Amino acid sequence: MEEEVEIINSIFEGCATISPETFTVCLKLPQSDLGVEVTLWYPVAYPEEAPRVVKVSKLNAELDAEKRLQQIIDHTFIPGEVYMYTFLDEIEVDVKDMEAQMETEMEISNLAQKIRQQIGEGKGSQHIGKWSVTSEIRDRGSTFIGRACVANSESEVEMLLADLFEDKKVAKANHKMAAWRVDTGTPGIMAQDFDDDGEAGAGGCILHIMQLAQVTNAVVVVCRYFGGVHIGPDRFKHIKQSTRDALINAGLIKI
Repeated sequence: MEEEVEIINSIFEGCATISPETFTVCLKLPQSDLGVEVTLWYPVAYPEEAPRVVKVSKLNAELDAEKRLQQIIDHTFIPGEVYMYTFLDEIEVDVKDMEAQMETEMEISNLAQKIRQQIGEGKGSQHIGKWSVTSEIRDRGSTFIGRACVANSESEVEMLLADLFEDKKVAKANHKMAAWRVDTGTPGIMAQDFDDDGEAGAGGCILHIMQLAQVTNAVVVVCRYFGGVHIGPDRFKHIKQSTRDALINAGLIKI
């Protein structure tokens, strides 16, 4: 192993680093544009037995790089022959392919993010897709939109709400009224709470609908965008309707 590392480093300076105590060699792939590194474990019987891929850095886990590179070793390794240089040569095409695939996925992700920002969604929310969304209810300039999502713990409720409020469109709402109910696992004990967010009685109204429908493990948010005209008690009618529609859209209650 030490002789091979010395030879490899004479060809590709600083490419290989050996760890004799763990029988591993870290290879900084000279053909990689992203600085991919592969760690190989060498059995005591090497070169009679093939090395194993321990780790591949800088590539997405979804690419399953360790498995792909190990398959190359299994198909190209010849017992009794040193293999480090052959390995670098054999994996060049596959590494380039995985890097190109990852870059394409990143470009698509960045484009999708720009599109979401252009339409007022996705400023910072990572979980916006988990929420069901209602149609808008408009009344004298005010707009009401309901959202519902499954949540299995109070900590998950907190995470989902904090994340949702990072969304650009949600953040613009004048009132983000919310309520949630979570089964504690103890018979007869339900964790539940609400937030009026400046619209007195609104959060309790949402929670009351959830209680009547016996909804558990869920969180509901109704956003109101104020249009400058006070609509009186009618606002609670719209909040209730947005709550029901959100729960129905999320499959949490049946029509």
